[in-house]
Amino acid sequence: MAARLCNKHFLEDLALMIDILQEISLLSNALQARSLTLKKAEQLIKRTIKAFEMLKENKGTYETKIDVRATSDAFKDIHFVENNKVINLPRQKLLETVIENMKKRVMSCDSLTSKNNELDDKIHDLINFLEPNSWNIEEVVVPWRAAEENLKEFDKVFHHEISINDFRDYVENVSQNSSNPAKAEVPQSVQKVKNIINAIAVSSAEAERGFSRMNIIYSDKRSRLTVENVANLMIINLTGLPFSSWEPTPSVKTWLRRNHSADDNRIKKKKDKDIDDNQVAIWKYLK
Repeated sequence: MAARLCNKHFLEDLALMIDILQEISLLSNALQARSLTLKKAEQLIKRTIKAFEMLKENKGTYETKIDVRATSDAFKDIHFVENNKVINLPRQKLLETVIENMKKRVMSCDSLTSKNNELDDKIHDLINFLEPNSWNIEEVVVPWRAAEENLKEFDKVFHHEISINDFRDYVENVSQNSSNPAKAEVPQSVQKVKNIINAIAVSSAEAERGFSRMNIIYSDKRSRLTVENVANLMIINLTGLPFSSWEPTPSVKTWLRRNHSADDNRIKKKKDKDIDDNQVAIWKYLK
């Protein structure tokens, strides 16, 4: 084992794996963002594929510094040798396999769940259909007959009808803002379909966050919270507004109406409670 670890070929393989795993780590972290959409996810995966293709042609950050790192203080007095009995990993084949597996994650008929390949390809085209970045602006004219034929397919797949006039307005707005399509005004029916597409879950990250939060809320085995209470607390925790946004006045008024009694006079006369520095610090933190 010691002889294998001191083999320079092993160090080269280790550097290659670090370069590969760093790219995958960047992609994994990006795919866990709450604002992630299918279009953005596809863009991130294609970018990672491009990075692996570049790594296939040229050595990565760690690979290019093997000789320097082998003599650095990080490895202290370890003497590395080249033992040709233990050869390197098949670098090109390894990267080709990684690239092929990454391509299977791109939005296509291979990665979608339907067993109907024609339907999968159609969904893929429809998702990109409303993205001006996928248009050839110079060839787009209004009315855009070829594109308008897809409007009925939108209704079948996403169960929402896009008005032809709204779509034409959208195309005209994009054409007028061809230098910056993001600033083009989007009609309501078109925007709703965009929102539907953007709401499609890309990964299980959000569900995993929900389970993690549930475990925190219900961590005490002696807790008597009902399922309904746990569900309400999870909704408040995951999607609720920050504490500073809460306006207590309506709740206080409701409480006073229900609990109004002679004790109110006593409450009014009660002196303010002294607040120590720790409570002030906690309150500032919550705000």
